[in-house]
Amino acid sequence: MGSVEAQVAVGKEKDVFSTGWGGTGLELDAIRRGELDATPMRMGDDVGAATAEAIKAHLEDRADELPFVFLGRITVAHDQMSADEIDALEQEAFRFSGVGALER
Repeated sequence: MGSVEAQVAVGKEKDVFSTGWGGTGLELDAIRRGELDATPMRMGDDVGAATAEAIKAHLEDRADELPFVFLGRITVAHDQMSADEIDALEQEAFRFSGVGALER
């Protein structure tokens, strides 16, 4: 996001193709404003839910059922998506933790 801020400060956000990493609320807001071109959108709450299930399995002596990797789906959010499409991805990714950009 620092790169995007620098590009905006000098009016070059349309001249440089920039991507984020992770699909945070700040990145999605930058896409909506036309300042960021794309970001891999992690379905972050999937990882949290999987971690909770892993803890539960461990406590229930079912550790042998656990996978070695926990990773939710990743979808690229980009500036060619409609606002509704970006909003839907945001709602899914943060359905347990809450939607919205973090305060600075």
